[in-house]
Amino acid sequence: MEQTELSSAPKTHSKVGIAAFALGVIPLCIFVIYIVFLGVDISNKLVLSDNFISPPTFYFIAFIVCALMGIAALILGVWALFQKERRKALPIAGLVLTLVSFVLWVSAFITLFLYTGG
Repeated sequence: MEQTELSSAPKTHSKVGIAAFALGVIPLCIFVIYIVFLGVDISNKLVLSDNFISPPTFYFIAFIVCALMGIAALILGVWALFQKERRKALPIAGLVLTLVSFVLWVSAFITLFLYTGG
């Protein structure tokens, strides 16, 4: 009988999966900053100067940046899922974080739309 040798090398995390995870975390961090910024604005404790961006301006900049990061995270996450001989934990976590951040940003968009009376 022939014995086949199985490679016992442990699977490693894909660099693409790590990037997908990182791009999934960053929009959530920006979302937390946005919520704090909006909360301070609603409590009327935010003194705006001429050199400071307004909350709606900050929101739209953050939304565009996070949307681009989310698209990149989705592409990288799906790409990492189809790589052979790699761990799948970080790409899956990156995809889940990206979808969670998408839901949070859509709810923030609706909230801002109602807040500004748009």
